[in-house]
Amino acid sequence: MIKLDDCVYHLNYPFNKDLLLKEYEDVEMTTFSSFNPNWNRSFDIGTHGNFLKQQFQKLVKGKVAAGYYCQKAGDDVKEHKDTGCKCRINVLLSDNDSTLYIANHEIKYQSALINVNEHSHYVDIAKKDRLIFSIIFLEDDYYTVKTIYK
Repeated sequence: MIKLDDCVYHLNYPFNKDLLLKEYEDVEMTTFSSFNPNWNRSFDIGTHGNFLKQQFQKLVKGKVAAGYYCQKAGDDVKEHKDTGCKCRINVLLSDNDSTLYIANHEIKYQSALINVNEHSHYVDIAKKDRLIFSIIFLEDDYYTVKTIYK
């Protein structure tokens, strides 16, 4: 059995959601993939988003990216693994009751470090748009990032 700690680590980091939402107003979203055609993203993150990206970049040896992701109401995110990154921090920016399913666990979070590379995951159908800001660790691993926030 896969332990929850190997999949998700809830963060108590003071993300300024108001600033992230303000910057999101100027973002143009594009389709993420043909596998999840209604899952949209943008790497146009604004000044505060770039500040957060740089703060987390200082903590790890690998490369870090950041972006916005939006799951539209009435859509789901099909089960997958993120092969382009090792792990990511997702910050929920919308009032949304969707559930993340990862390695047979049901997760609700406000901000969390998620081991998306090792474990298949999906999100159930959203009743409202689900907007997240994501800090993406491209060359580091979940366990290194998690250790920083212990």
